[in-house]
Amino acid sequence: MTPHHKTFKSVFFTLFFASFLSAQPAIRLNNTLFTLGAIYHGEVKTVPLIVRNTGTQPLNILGVETSCGCTSAKRSVNAIAPGTEDTITVSFNSLGFSGSITKIVTVRSNDPVQPQVEARLTGTVTTLLETIPPMQMINLGTSHTGTSTTVSFLFRNTTSEQITIRNIVSVDTTIRMMFRSGTVAPHDSITIPFIFTPSSSTFVENYFYIETTDSRQPRIPFRFMYIGR
Repeated sequence: MTPHHKTFKSVFFTLFFASFLSAQPAIRLNNTLFTLGAIYHGEVKTVPLIVRNTGTQPLNILGVETSCGCTSAKRSVNAIAPGTEDTITVSFNSLGFSGSITKIVTVRSNDPVQPQVEARLTGTVTTLLETIPPMQMINLGTSHTGTSTTVSFLFRNTTSEQITIRNIVSVDTTIRMMFRSGTVAPHDSITIPFIFTPSSSTFVENYFYIETTDSRQPRIPFRFMYIGR
């Protein structure tokens, strides 16, 4: 083979390979870090994760996974045409969380260069009212089946503004709150009595909600448990 033929062959394969690389899908996210800021306990935060195909072939979304069940991701299409985009709606449910959070959304596609890309959601879950001492779950204790037991817990206003409590409710009819409405001064606390009456010998876990007039957190969830015996 002459040097001329070798050069021609080399140029041909170089152009062919370059053409092959350019004719492929390419994924790009509009944002890889979503800072949610303050998230009030019980609030659901939703952000749009925009996925764009910057390549020349259809981009197939093979899967979207989140780092925990508290975060969901919904997409409308499975394939994105070249030069177009689609929005994945990502939602974080703060129920049961407190303090700093970091959640990861992973998008898998047929992009040969980046088959997997990630976006992160960060923020801090806070609340207007907290128990003293702070508790992830309020333990009411134990009581015999059919016997009513009264326990009290202290709740503190964590803000520099007065909080007005409108009501306290729960779907669990075996628990009653001996408090209906009132105000809590800034950084002050209030005692709320609870009466629970087990209907059977079992472990019970549920939520009650303190309803306020504050638009930031009109319904504050608290997780509780007790044991019937």
